[in-house]
Order: sequence, then C-alpha cells, then structure tokens
Amino acid sequence: MDRVPNLKPLDRIERVLKGEPVDRPAFCLYPSYDLELLGGDVLAQAVQAFVERTETDVVVVPACFGYTLDSNVSLDRPSDLAKIGPVHGRHGAWSQQQDAIRTTCRAYFGKRPVVAVVPSPFLQLQKLAGHKLTLEALREGGGFFQQAIENLARSLASFIKLAVEAGVQGIILEETAASHEFMEPAVYKEKLLASLLSLIEGCKPAWSVVQFLGRRIFWEELKLPCQGLGWPVAAGPNLARGAMRWSGFVWGGLDPEGWSEASPAWLRGSLRQHLGEITTRPLVLTTPGGLKGLSLDRLEALAFGLRRLPSVERLRETPAELEARRAAAPPRPRKPREDREEYERPAPQLREAPKPLPGARIRLQAKATPEEPLAPPVPDL
Repeated sequence: MDRVPNLKPLDRIERVLKGEPVDRPAFCLYPSYDLELLGGDVLAQAVQAFVERTETDVVVVPACFGYTLDSNVSLDRPSDLAKIGPVHGRHGAWSQQQDAIRTTCRAYFGKRPVVAVVPSPFLQLQKLAGHKLTLEALREGGGFFQQAIENLARSLASFIKLAVEAGVQGIILEETAASHEFMEPAVYKEKLLASLLSLIEGCKPAWSVVQFLGRRIFWEELKLPCQGLGWPVAAGPNLARGAMRWSGFVWGGLDPEGWSEASPAWLRGSLRQHLGEITTRPLVLTTPGGLKGLSLDRLEALAFGLRRLPSVERLRETPAELEARRAAAPPRPRKPREDREEYERPAPQLREAPKPLPGARIRLQAKATPEEPLAPPVPDL
C-alpha cells in the first residue's frame, strides 16, 4: 500500500470528491447559530477565527434565516402565508451573509474550499411562521402552503446563485421535512420534492449536499441528483447501511453524543468499526446540522483528534491485515555499535568560592562541640 503524502485541505477535498485515496479522513466542523444580528465583517471574522482554532478542511458560512417580512405583515393564520412573496438574494439580512461569503471566499482562495449553508423552503417557512402554523397549513391542504413554498424556493435559488457567483465551492441544503413525523413520502414528493430539486439544480457548477435533519427519515425513497448526502447517524440508518445505498460521497459520520470521549484513540476505534464495512464510498466527517452547545476548547480538542487520524485505508484494515503489513514492512536501519559515538561524561567544573562583601563579619572556625555528650545531672539525695 503506497503511502499518500501530507495533503493540503483543498487537495484533500478534491481527492475525496473524486474517490481517490487521501492521507487522512477529511473533516468539517462549523457552529450552528442564528446569525441574523451579525454584520458581514463580523461574521467573516468569526468564521476565520474558528478556522484558525480548528484547522478544518472545509470552511462553512453558517445559515442566516434573514428572510424578513414587512413591518405590517403578521403570520397568524394559514391564509396569511399568501403574503410571503419572492425576494432577491440580498434581501434583508441575507445581504450581510452574502458579504461574509464573499469576504471568506477571498480569504481562503486556493487554500480551503468554502461552502454556504442554505435552509430548505420548508425549514425557512418554519423559521418564518413557526412550527405549529406550518404543520397546520400543511394539513389543511389549501393553496397557501404551496404558494409560500414556491416563493421561498425562488428566493433561496436567487440567494444560491449569488453565493456561487461569489466563489463558494459547495452548498449545504438543510432539510427537516423528509420525516415520518411530519408527512408521508407521497406527500413530500407531491408538495416539497420539486422545490428541493430546483435548489439542487441551482447549485451548479458548485457541488451540493443535502443534509437531512430529524428522526425517522425516508431519504432512501428519494432520487436526488446531489453529489453529497448527510443524515444523523443516531437517527438511522447507520453509516455503513446508508453509505452503501448512496452513490455519492457521505457528509457526516460523527455522532454528537460522543463528544465527551472524542479523543484520538476513541475516534480511531469508532471510525475503524464504521469504515470497515464501507469499502467504496468517500467520506467527509462532520456532524449533522453543525455543532451546538460545545465550547471552543472542546471543539479545538475534537479537531486535534480528527487531524491525528490515520488514512482511511489504514482505518479499514482488519487485525490480520494490520499484522501482515507490519510484518512485511522492512525494519528500521540501525547504526552499528562500533560506529556509535561514545558517551562522554562531562568533567566536573570547579567554581571559585564567593568573596564576602566588604565589612561583612566572617566566622573563621566552626563552633566547638564536645565529642562525648555531657553526663546527666546527679539527682539530689
């Protein structure tokens, strides 16, 4: 097995997307916060400071749910969803995120790939109207829900177009609706699949990743033309079963429940178990939906453990293959004993006694002490 030399983050991601071997698994870490209140420069500086601490292979600009309505518009009933109209890709707080994307792409041009997180129309509608009103409009089956989804899809497509023109190499589409907790697969294909496919098509020439969130996901029944796919491993299916049913690269593999034990040895052991069953699928290690509730020190420790991982081929080795590789490796050359340099013990160094300061009182001789102890006192008779 030829050893792959140390690669730069940009070369490592390009080789992963092509299915070529890399020196270690590529990983992506990014925080998950609502960043509507951050300006473009502040958001770009926060992203750069995070990358300097973690040295992640992929730079991610988090999502900003900046779709704002007019001041006199309120969403209290399903019929109010008709007030949501299509907007430009720099509408409201989106302009701040677009400025941060452009600044980040310039800072990491030729060094690291930059991707942007974009919510799906259903997730954007949940942030706008609330979870309860969104599900109520979905169950009523009127045209207001479908009209709002179509307008949001057009707005998000405009946002993606400007982000791709700014220089991003990839788009992460976060989807929460593909779950049995919200709807059946037939309902999703009828009302939401077309909007998701339009966003995937708008990501070109950048590559796209669909990141499913939630539980009881039915993504296996969807035919998606995206290059990458991600899903919560804890929600199922497991990493091996899901990867073998997907033709592209896998975006995920890290379980947020094990952050307290995320040492290099723990990561090496857990990934060896997962990757041993995945033989042909490229993988970018990340966690679904970004990192939540984790301090920067623990993030830095997690990134250090990910950077210390061996190559994917080494992680996929069985114990027998590991022993065979070690036995076939030539021993390290040792220097003959007669050619070794003899150890020379350093000679003791004599130092001069310190000279007393002028006027200091010096004791010329030690105090005399008796050689034998004095006799005990004679008691009175």
